[in-house]
Amino acid sequence: MLKKVLLLVILLPTFTLSFLRLAEVALADTIEVSVNGNGSSSENSANVSSSNSTNVTQSNDANVNNNVQNNANTGNNSASSNTNGTTAVQTGSINTSTNVSNSLNSNSANGNCNCTGSSDSVNVTGNGANSSNGAVVSTQNISNVSQNNSATITNNITTNANTGNNSANYNSGNVTIKTGNINSSVNVNNVNINNNSVSGFGNSQGNLNVNISGNGANSANYVSYASNNAFNYTNNNLYNLTNNIINNLNTGGNTAWGNNGDVLIATGDIASVVNITNSGNNNSVVAVCPATPTTPSSPPASTASTPTSSSSSSGSSNGQVLGASAGTTLPATGSMFIYLMTLLCFIMLLTGWYLRFSTGVSPPMAIRV
Repeated sequence: MLKKVLLLVILLPTFTLSFLRLAEVALADTIEVSVNGNGSSSENSANVSSSNSTNVTQSNDANVNNNVQNNANTGNNSASSNTNGTTAVQTGSINTSTNVSNSLNSNSANGNCNCTGSSDSVNVTGNGANSSNGAVVSTQNISNVSQNNSATITNNITTNANTGNNSANYNSGNVTIKTGNINSSVNVNNVNINNNSVSGFGNSQGNLNVNISGNGANSANYVSYASNNAFNYTNNNLYNLTNNIINNLNTGGNTAWGNNGDVLIATGDIASVVNITNSGNNNSVVAVCPATPTTPSSPPASTASTPTSSSSSSGSSNGQVLGASAGTTLPATGSMFIYLMTLLCFIMLLTGWYLRFSTGVSPPMAIRV
């Protein structure tokens, strides 16, 4: 029996510390473990390991070059050296419209989020006296989402519109030069560049029910439980945007020289509108479920519960509790006084064991005469 207890005392910290790692985020599958009904002086253990991993990688790279050039001309007219009548030069109007829209690099990652959480159950009950019983349960759930976007956009827009540069020289009659209007509109929309959306990858840790009860006298029982979960999100966005807008609009540069009559030069209006909209690098992470607290099962009514789980009792009731789940308070049997007395007896037993075998020779027995 001592060897069993020593073995459990040595191995239990190793079992417990090996599973304490990541923060509580992901959802584990439902786990039910039962170690019960085993005979006296038996050694029983259960090891359960559950691992789930989700990896999502999205990468986009875009290079966009828009080169737009508008050339519109109703000018550069000439009416010269007319000797009779009236001379008139009238140019038409110019309407130009340029629309450039760039929308690119969109990532969407949608997972199957079940935010209800799982309900894990570990039971070490009803085992015989002098038995060694234990359960080691670990769950690991990791979701990795990586989204990378790179975009280079260059917009080169040139508008040339001319209704001017007209000439009417050396005419005998009246001279009229009237240029048309110029309406120029340039709209550049660089929107929805590098959009990332992540949803449904949030998870919730459900309830943990642990029950150590009803084991035989002088039995050693433990439960080690660890939940290792992580949600890792990496996002990298980069875009280089260049807008070059050039408008050359002309209704002037008109000449009327050496005319004998009346001269009238009327230039048209110029209406120029340039609209540039830039919008990019939008990230959204939604539906990350909040973690629900892990709760232990209620201890039996006939036993006492203490903040730290280690106690023992003798007789035909519960056995000794040697382990606890990571991050939870488990039901314990017995009282603190019994625990301290058991610990003292255990230390004295180990000391006697050491003194007994360290010399290598047993003391001689007295001979009664």
